[in-house]
Amino acid sequence: MVEGLDAGADDHLPKPFDANELRARIRAGEGILALTFGLSERVSKLTEALAHVCTLQGILPICTHCKRIRDVEQTWQLMEKYVEEHSDVRFSHGLCPECLAKHYHDDRPTWP
Repeated sequence: MVEGLDAGADDHLPKPFDANELRARIRAGEGILALTFGLSERVSKLTEALAHVCTLQGILPICTHCKRIRDVEQTWQLMEKYVEEHSDVRFSHGLCPECLAKHYHDDRPTWP
């Protein structure tokens, strides 16, 4: 019996067996299966809920001028940092054509 349980068996019923004991052990096994499936379903739902919580939602208080975001501790963070900490987003920076022309204009004459 010990070898069987050590090898992975969940229960042992010696022969000859009592029919009432067999029915009781089957009911206990069904209960364990029901708990296992219930826990598995809850883990899936919790995993889904956690993923939902980790994404940005709702209204974010943002400064009109510097675009920093106020977090729950009432501190102001750079928008990129806040978004990266609260989602799976990662930023790569570049320049749009308007900002390139505005901030990096070249006053040198162009050659034909």
